[in-house]
Amino acid sequence: MRFALFFLLILSCSGSQVHTNALIHEASPYLLQHAHNPVDWLPWSDAAFEKARRENKPVFLSIGYAACHWCHVMEHESFENEEIAANLNEHFVSIKVDREERPDVDHHFMQAVQRMTGSGGWPLSVFLTPDRKPFYGGTYWAPEARYGRPGFMDVLRGLANAWETERDSILSSATALHDAIHEEVALPAAETKLSPALLDSAVKASERNFDPQYGGFSRAPKFPHAMELAMLLRYYSRTGNAAVRHMIELTLNNMARGGIFDQIGGGFHRYSTDEKWLVPHFEKMLYDNALLMQVYEAASHQFDSYSLHAVALRCTGWLMSCMRLPEGGYASSYDADSEGEEGKYYVWTPDETDGVLGESAAEFNRLFDITVAGNFEHGYSIPNRLKHASETADPAFLYGDWMEEMINTLLARRDLRPSPARDDKALCDWNGLLISGLTEVGQVDVARQIAERFLRSWQRDGELVHSFLGDKELRVQLLMDYAALGNGLLDLFCTTGELRWFDAAYQLADEIERRFAKGDGLYYMSEDAVAGVRSVDLFDSAVPSGNSLAGNLFIKLYYLTGEVRFRDRAEKHVTTLLPYLERMPTAFSQALLTAEWLVFPPEQVVVVATDDATMPDLPFHTHNRQVVVIRSDTIEGLPQTHPLRSLLDGKSLLNARPTYYVCKNFACDLPTNDPIVVANALRKPWDAK
Repeated sequence: MRFALFFLLILSCSGSQVHTNALIHEASPYLLQHAHNPVDWLPWSDAAFEKARRENKPVFLSIGYAACHWCHVMEHESFENEEIAANLNEHFVSIKVDREERPDVDHHFMQAVQRMTGSGGWPLSVFLTPDRKPFYGGTYWAPEARYGRPGFMDVLRGLANAWETERDSILSSATALHDAIHEEVALPAAETKLSPALLDSAVKASERNFDPQYGGFSRAPKFPHAMELAMLLRYYSRTGNAAVRHMIELTLNNMARGGIFDQIGGGFHRYSTDEKWLVPHFEKMLYDNALLMQVYEAASHQFDSYSLHAVALRCTGWLMSCMRLPEGGYASSYDADSEGEEGKYYVWTPDETDGVLGESAAEFNRLFDITVAGNFEHGYSIPNRLKHASETADPAFLYGDWMEEMINTLLARRDLRPSPARDDKALCDWNGLLISGLTEVGQVDVARQIAERFLRSWQRDGELVHSFLGDKELRVQLLMDYAALGNGLLDLFCTTGELRWFDAAYQLADEIERRFAKGDGLYYMSEDAVAGVRSVDLFDSAVPSGNSLAGNLFIKLYYLTGEVRFRDRAEKHVTTLLPYLERMPTAFSQALLTAEWLVFPPEQVVVVATDDATMPDLPFHTHNRQVVVIRSDTIEGLPQTHPLRSLLDGKSLLNARPTYYVCKNFACDLPTNDPIVVANALRKPWDAK
């Protein structure tokens, strides 16, 4: 006995773990966080459900992600609790899923919980039969009963008893719920055809939801809505509508001034808990910053705004310094918590800034709202510029040497604090979005590195890797990966003129049709079935849906190649969604970008370059155009059968200098060497010819 106690003390003092379960072999940091729980977790697999069948036990499925605050709370309260773990291990087979690794699994069972309870969220907690049919679910449960809600232990005891005494009823209700979730939904008939009126009505919906005081399109909690802003920016670039410009600028400027933007380190937090953009939920996600940097950069060109450009650059700087992985991709997220408190890493007191900045602290504290009373919890302050927007609006002031020196000094001090945990897995779909964002801001070398990493498995095996962590890879074929990466590669091609990116995007588009096509213009989320059914995700939510991005990819390829099959795919996709686009357009903001280009073909500028295929600072850059930069020797060496022949034939250097061709619907104006001539031509009134 003494030896056993001594051995346990050694383990405790050395930091070793008493418990280890099957998650220890996984590639997800979220799953690895649970690898030393006393719960006998298994990853999602056929083997896990076979174990449930063999032992005749129900399955407890827990879905979350690494940056999820309440996921951490439930782990600490329940999954590290020896008594609760013993109950789970005795009566259930427990499966843990990272929703970012398996969005198809998450989508399937989120639908079930929403039907059961009327709401959903994470952690998602679902009880299944051994044949994967849900019969009870919820989100976070405290370990013991609180506020009239049962505790997690109460739920476990009740369900274990019901499984023994009322199994036939459970199996029957689980089958009924499973069938109801996956009934083929009959879409209502569209009331109109695809037309400019649809795009106008989408903008009117945004206007109805717009907050005229602080910007944004909802009450608290307030999310950035990057896709809705991109849709509005596309609309403004075509129409010049002043009200739309006001919505975009007010929202982007207030977000950049608020606490939702990390004023010290750069990058955006997930969302604001208040209507003013002041107090964020402090987690930072790769996809938010990838989407927002693209919107800010595009808006900076559209509105000739250095301030908006600077925000895009600060997002880029944070991503490159804090999210870059040595394997070639970018990490997924940073947690909201550090040292057990949400936001502790990001907040300040006047005493702290005084100790770092000395005499400059008083002015910095005034401009960035660092006060004795604090604007956050426990007397802490979140740096923001909302109260002094007019004083800090001048880019020369905000990004001048004095301010930059103070911010860098505070950042160096903040880096000494215990950092929130980073989820180091690299996701193909989110990195695909990042390729587009980095290309937009001119970081093409970094975008190339990401593209090369994620194309490696495709070129070797004909399959994409959805995620990797070091040398561990997850091979699941998801629509979102093919569509997001395909769009990123096309953006990279248009900026660099390197045919390898076009060729890969072209192949990925055909793979989307082969692997995921449902046959009615829509596409399945995954090649794999979940509980015998392949899910379809239509809505643009925190990220664009795979369906919307597939439509974007097809319409872009049509205008690059003239291949009618791509237009047909894009048109069929939008036409199938038309009833939804009419009734809830802001839930399909990314899909509306495809609709816009179907109704109003984009202007194209083909730039035939000389020795440098990347030409920055073009004066005619807007969010509603395809600008294709390509080298003259590439055109000369292009095979006659290449898909780009229809766009590039007859285009050559004029006067041995960079040459510009302005085209629409594959008809081009005479070439010119003067980009200002092109810019003036593009300012002519827009029409839908």
